[in-house]
Order: sequence, then structure tokens, then C-alpha cells
Amino acid sequence: TAKVSTRWTILAAPYARAMATFHPTWPRSSIVTAVCATMFGVLALGGGVATASTARHQARTAVVAKSEVRPVAEGARRQGDPTGARAAALQQAVATAAAQGGGTLALDGVYNFSVSGDSLEIVGGAVKLVGNGATLLFRGAGALPDGRTILPGVNFTNCVNAGLSGVAIDYVPKPIGLNCNFRTNSWLPPTPGCKQSGVGITLHFFNCTDMLVEDVTINAAPHMAITSFNGEGGHVLRRVKFETNAPGQIFVAERDGIHESDVRRGITVEDSAIQGLNDDFFNVHSTLLVVYTCDPAPTRRCTVINPHVEGGDLDTTYGTNSVLSSAIPSDPLTFLPFVGGAHPPDRLVPLGSTTLKAATRVTDPAVLAAALTFANATHNEHPGQAKQFAGDGRALDVWTVQFADPLPFDPPPPRSLVSVDHLVSAGAKLINNTFNFTTCSARWKSPGSVIASNKFALAGHNLEITYLQSWFEGAGLISNVSLQDNTFYYGTGVNPINPNPMDTSEIVQSGNRFLSPLHRDV
Repeated sequence: TAKVSTRWTILAAPYARAMATFHPTWPRSSIVTAVCATMFGVLALGGGVATASTARHQARTAVVAKSEVRPVAEGARRQGDPTGARAAALQQAVATAAAQGGGTLALDGVYNFSVSGDSLEIVGGAVKLVGNGATLLFRGAGALPDGRTILPGVNFTNCVNAGLSGVAIDYVPKPIGLNCNFRTNSWLPPTPGCKQSGVGITLHFFNCTDMLVEDVTINAAPHMAITSFNGEGGHVLRRVKFETNAPGQIFVAERDGIHESDVRRGITVEDSAIQGLNDDFFNVHSTLLVVYTCDPAPTRRCTVINPHVEGGDLDTTYGTNSVLSSAIPSDPLTFLPFVGGAHPPDRLVPLGSTTLKAATRVTDPAVLAAALTFANATHNEHPGQAKQFAGDGRALDVWTVQFADPLPFDPPPPRSLVSVDHLVSAGAKLINNTFNFTTCSARWKSPGSVIASNKFALAGHNLEITYLQSWFEGAGLISNVSLQDNTFYYGTGVNPINPNPMDTSEIVQSGNRFLSPLHRDV
């Protein structure tokens, strides 16, 4: 009992601090006691699970042959890297291993990337970083070198069977938005004058396959904490932990905890504690393209706009991934209606489907300018249903898509939506995780997926299973979702599961528990 009570006090402490910040008249000890009492037996990750996970980890570690390990620093464990020299050496070792096709690098101590302001870049190869309790430090605020604006982190690009284990990721200085709430539309009151850090990465996979992340702790993230965009996917996160570690720190991440888009095989998250987010617990989705023009019948070609991309060199962050860059001939495409009204239908009815023959990015300046005018008009006429789809100076990501056969239905009208049905993070799994304390929700759009034995609490809506047209997030048709043996606290929403406009007959539920709200008056 003493061990469990201690665990609960630790788990509840960051949220008690948040409550005390916004309700200074509440005694902190009473808040911790209340949160622990309400959460006791519901949100804890049980000792049996931890023991089994530890055994699995030990078994995996034993498989790695000693000859495969290339130590970055040998000898006694170092406690600091004030000049960033160790970080620079690690980057060089990673580049060498990647050039040779991969390898396992053993880390120890601190690697201080905050001095240079750089990310740790792992490009290609099966590079595995084994941390042994090491810490990777990045710059969370202040000017970056060369006028860069993307805040740094660990960036895996074009990697296959690579991974990261046994490390903590943190920032010096901390991102500026972790001690206050800048959101004005959440259940937690906003903090006057609170600002966001901006766009950045913390642990990112771009066009990667079968990545493995185990026993990683994230102490801070200036934007989204873990992101996965484009490519084959199939990544596994196991025993990942989000923890605050600084006085006054309320949030771990200024935005989403886990965010995946436009991969063929969805992510698996197991035995993890994801908490302290100023946006969604997770968002697993695809990009819904927007029809600009189509040839008349018999239609063999349409021009579409990717609303998540601006032109130029693409940074690997949300808002810049291009779904069609991962598409291949024979990928199925589904055309869906654009919903312009305030109340979406209970279920979208597809306009029709076809298969892709080829996709080519448009470079004609006249076509790009006309597409931008169209995008601006779409946003201006439907601001609530088409966000971040316009703006002065934007260079849209426009593609011509050709079909294997003429469309067997009428040409889709402008503003119709297009889903690339094999790039929808299908088959994603959430198994035995704790999702606790977010100012927003959790968004799930993976067909053929499983959400089992998780705990959700302190959110707006704990779980939304629906396409989200306003942000052009699909899949538009979400089928075969299994919800099993989860525990839901209501958060501030009336219904902990918000399926509209999803047909709930496609969601199979069994053994879920729906419990009382926590601090509904907050």
C-alpha cells in the first residue's frame, strides 16, 4: 500500500500544481489527496505489468551481441557536456554508422546539443541508439543558428529498423510554453500573456519503417513530442514516459503527445504513460486532399491540393508532410463530399473510388496561383470547416493525379475530399497505456485498429473517433475499431467517446468502464 500511495502522489503532483496555479485558494495537499483518491486503482500502471515489461526488455537486451556495440564514449560515466563536444562526437558517430548501413551505438552521460542549437540527425540505415540512462539536451528557446525556425530534437529520416532506447530527452532552456496555458478553448483556464515556443520536433520519424522506441523519458517538448510522418510506418513505442522535471512546469509538451500521419502501417504504443499535454494525447490520421479541378467525363485526371503542405524544401514537422510523395501506383483513392454546413452528417457517403496510376507535383506558377486563390476562397466561405488552408504568400502543394481507369462516377466537384486509402495509419494499436491530463482530446482515425486496456483522464473529450474535416484529417471512413477494457474518466465532455460523424456500428466496444469526472468545476 505504501508503494502504491507513493506512486500516486508522484503521478498526481504535476496536475495538482496545475490546479493550484489556476485555483490558488485550494490547499495543495488536499488537491493531491483528492486526485490520488479519485485515480487510485484506475490510472496506475500495475506492478505486474512493469515486471513483465522489464523481463521482456532484459530478454531483448541480451540478444544484442557485444561486437555490434560501437561505444561513443568509453570509460567512466560523464556527467556533463558544457561545450557540446560530446554531442558533436555523437552526431559524427551516427553519421558514420548510417553510412555503413547501421549499427548499435552505446551512449552514456549527457549530450548537450543546446550549445550548437542543432538536432541529432539520423539519416538512413538501421542505427540503434542504446542510452543506458543517457540524456539528450536540446535548445528549447532563443535564437537558432543560420536563421532556422524549427526547434530541434531527435530526427530519424529514411530509416529502417532503427531505434532509440534508455534515454531521456530534455531542453535547456525549457520551451517557454510549459509553465502556463496559452489555449483559450480548453477546460483549463488560460494564463494571461502565455506564449507558444513555435514549431519544432522532439522525437521524429520521417519516411521511416519499423522503428523501435523503448524506455525513453521525455521531460519537455516545444511542440509535438513524438511525431511520425510518411512512409511505411509500423513503429513501436514501448514504456515511453512523459515527466515534468522543473519547478513550476505544468506541461511536458506544448502540443500533442503522439502524432502520426500518412503512413501505411499504424503505430503501436504499449505500457506507456503519456501525460501533461497542451493539445491532444494523440492524433493518428491521414491527410484529406482537396479537389481543385477534374477533367470532364470520362475523367482520367484531377488536380488536387494537399492542405498540409507549403511549397519549398519540406521541414519534417506537422503541416509539411506530403501524403502523395508516399503514394504508389495501384493505391486506392476514395472521393468524399466536402461538408459545408455547421452540423456534419452521422456518416459520410463516398462519391466513389478508383485506383491511382500516377501522381505528379505541379510546378506551373499560373496553376499554383489559381489554386491559392481557390484555397483562400474555400477558407473564407467556410472558415470553420477549412482551417489553415489559405494565407498571403503561401505556395500550396498541388498535384495532378491520374487514374488507372476512367472514374465510374460523375467528376467530383471542386472542394471534394480525397483519401489515399493505403496511407491512413491502418492497424494502429494502443495497449495498456495511461493517458492523463491534456487541455484538449485524443483523436483516433485508424481503421482496423485496437484500443485496449488503457486509462484516460483529465481531458476535454478523452477519445474522439471521427474524421476531422476542419483540419483535413482522415481517414474519411473509419471502420473496424475495437475498444476493449479501457477506463474512461469523462473529462469535461458529456460523452467520453465522441464518434460523430462516425457510424458507431463500426466501433466494437466491450468491457469499458466510464467513471465520474475529475474536477468538473475547473
